[in-house]
Amino acid sequence: MPQRTLPDYDNPPAQETWMAFAFVPLSWSVPHFGAFWNEVRTDYPKFEVHPPIGEANFEFNGLSPQAIVKLPVRCWFINEESNRLIQVQNNRFFHNWRRPNLDAPYLHYAELKPVFEREWGRFRDFANRYELGAPNVLSCEVSYINHLDKGVGWDSFSDLSRIFPSVGRFEGRSLLKKPETISANVSYVMPSNEGRLHVVIQPAIRQLDGKEIIQLAITGSCRPASSETAELARCLDFCRDWVVRGFDELTSDEMHKIWRKK
Repeated sequence: MPQRTLPDYDNPPAQETWMAFAFVPLSWSVPHFGAFWNEVRTDYPKFEVHPPIGEANFEFNGLSPQAIVKLPVRCWFINEESNRLIQVQNNRFFHNWRRPNLDAPYLHYAELKPVFEREWGRFRDFANRYELGAPNVLSCEVSYINHLDKGVGWDSFSDLSRIFPSVGRFEGRSLLKKPETISANVSYVMPSNEGRLHVVIQPAIRQLDGKEIIQLAITGSCRPASSETAELARCLDFCRDWVVRGFDELTSDEMHKIWRKK
């Protein structure tokens, strides 16, 4: 495994990570989902159907002899352990890693990036063989979803500054006491306007154990100069670099001790 030079932790709060490419929409229809699943089913034997991400258009040509119907659909193809999945829609491709339980080991970017690249290659080859064309990638994305458990470094939302030093307590002088909940949505411009870092902070209840958490989602997205393999890999690394450094800068030394920063 390559030596890591970015901030690293023995006990990071990341519960899910994903990498994705958004591309010019393909002429993708419902049968393509089944054909693609047939090719990856050995590795991803389970599936789920979800609404698409982003804008979606419903198309129906009732005058055509073939009565073409294009439904806005996103399919998940899930592995047996339920810790990895591929998401496919007509203009996006994702690979997610998620903890199937709270004791599952954390997988680093260096372990997951080759998996994403392999699955993207399978998808790209499928698109070419089915005469859908080579995907023209418009953006690369890397995201980390972190769970900050209540009682571990914070007890109420007025403690937010203990996690994020640049954030205040959100308490008034006399009338406004401790806030019940706090949400935030922040974006930062990357150098040369190459992309954005998006930070979303929101209260949540974790499904695995019903515990109250703050969910911290940090996503880096940038536009590649081309759809060449080397350029896409560079953009993924660039986004990941911003996500990891952004997480480290936003969060406090106190929380870094809890997560056992190296």
